[in-house]
Amino acid sequence: MATHLDLEEQEQLDQLKHFWKQYGNLITWVLILVLGAFAAWNAWNWWQRDQAVKAGAMFDELDKAAQAGDVERTARVFADLKDRYPRTAFTQQGGLLAAKLQFEKGQADAARATLTWVGEHAVESEYQTLAHLRLAGVLMDQKKYDEASKELDRSARRCAARAEQERRSQGGVPEGLERDGCEGRISPSHRSQADRARRCTRCRQGEDRGGIEMSRAWSLTAALTVAALTGCALTADKPKPKPLEELTPQIAVHSVWNQKVDGVPFPLSVAVTPGVFTIASGDGSVLALQADTGRELWRGNVGAKISAGVGSDGRFASVVTRDGDLVTFEAGRLMWRKPLGLRVVTAPLVAGERVFVLGVDRTVHAFDALDGSKLWSVARPGDPLTLAQAGVIAAFKDTLLVGQGARLAGLDPLNGSIRWEVTVGSPRGTNEVERLADLVAPAGRVGDEVCVRSFQAAVGCVNAEKGTLAWTKNVGGTDGVAADDQFVFGADATDRITAWKTASGDVAWSSEKLLYRGLGAPLSIGKAVVFGDSEGTLHFMSRDKGDALLRLSTDGSAISAAPVLSGATMLVVTRNGGLYAFRPE
Repeated sequence: MATHLDLEEQEQLDQLKHFWKQYGNLITWVLILVLGAFAAWNAWNWWQRDQAVKAGAMFDELDKAAQAGDVERTARVFADLKDRYPRTAFTQQGGLLAAKLQFEKGQADAARATLTWVGEHAVESEYQTLAHLRLAGVLMDQKKYDEASKELDRSARRCAARAEQERRSQGGVPEGLERDGCEGRISPSHRSQADRARRCTRCRQGEDRGGIEMSRAWSLTAALTVAALTGCALTADKPKPKPLEELTPQIAVHSVWNQKVDGVPFPLSVAVTPGVFTIASGDGSVLALQADTGRELWRGNVGAKISAGVGSDGRFASVVTRDGDLVTFEAGRLMWRKPLGLRVVTAPLVAGERVFVLGVDRTVHAFDALDGSKLWSVARPGDPLTLAQAGVIAAFKDTLLVGQGARLAGLDPLNGSIRWEVTVGSPRGTNEVERLADLVAPAGRVGDEVCVRSFQAAVGCVNAEKGTLAWTKNVGGTDGVAADDQFVFGADATDRITAWKTASGDVAWSSEKLLYRGLGAPLSIGKAVVFGDSEGTLHFMSRDKGDALLRLSTDGSAISAAPVLSGATMLVVTRNGGLYAFRPE
């Protein structure tokens, strides 16, 4: 047996030698190549990290120079960035930031050159698109309309190409997103306050419904940015609204009165004071209506198109025009007009004989309601992009609440000093568009807690008395929320409706019955929560379980503002200017 085993082992050894003789060189070279590739891959990653760290340090220097307004130093740092680290994201961001400062300092040609470089050399297509759009804005400011049109065409072609690539890679446009805590994070193409499908068109018409803003000097470019970015989505197939189920009314709601004003092509906020609704319309009219009868109490006109309004304390009413004028009325009489020098899409807040204004650039300004004299202003360090959608500004006892990016800040209304600041949402994404996380209106208040939405990032509640975060939940969505003592309600960008428990933030229920119907911000009323959609339909749902209770129609145009309540009367305003007052039994 031993001899047999020795012979067998010898045979195996001979076979191994033969195999190695035949394949040894090949195996050796394969191992060398694999190990060499692994080493090269590690070296490449180390080099990229090293480049990113160094580029990040230079970007910090550029950011400091930009915040200080040192345009020459900013340009020098950017020149070093693009020479040493041309393919890093920091360089792309630095170029956009440098161009913004150059434009604001009157160096349009330098801004044009910087944006041209970013548009041609940026690695990420999103930065290329933004650069082309901002360059178009610079060219239009220089009255070079043909060149601006070419830049817009280039950005549109990039959008179409990217949409086609996504469609091919995904095999179509998904009907919804997985439930990973980020449902509906990116808005579908058809959403607006109540109809995102019209958002691109409105931006091209110069209307201030919502979008993206860089600074007051870049307002035109902001609208172009929205048009192109939302236009990318329009090149893909739109998800079809989910068919409505047959419904037997479970509650009774009666029409009390209705009126018609000029259309509402701006982010209207209806001011509610005891027994009175104060509204504004596209022709510049501002009017107060008795809530229970619709009787007109007074009417005024600003003589210009309105970009934001209305704020009212029952005595004074304020709006902001597209020309940037803050206009204040008292019982229909024009009290004063004040040029702001900034773009505003958030309704002013009128409280304590003061008028508070939140600009798109997040600056906060306070004026005396009696004569318009400026009391104070607060400017916070800005991001390359901010959201041109109605933000959060509200009063809480003796504190002024203001949305500052993804943070809710409590200010002293006497001088603008910061008392506290709480982060509600954490910006996420690979570029500055995806990282937009500004707090959007309306907010909901329940006792000492104020509940808000952080654009495409989160929903959360803040204890405004203590200046602390009660809870926050990562969830997508672009419109504000409503709250009562039990629940916080909101719809994400796919129109999936969720109710969170006010006390803890736990999900109480969710509903997908109204997917892709263009829902706006809701209203909690009695035992129901009400959502308006892009076709002017009001959907009443049980606030406890989300069951459908009732549907009411208006004039077929989108609901342009969140429904509001005065006493027992609910008012709804449509985009075509329809005013519909309802009263539940």
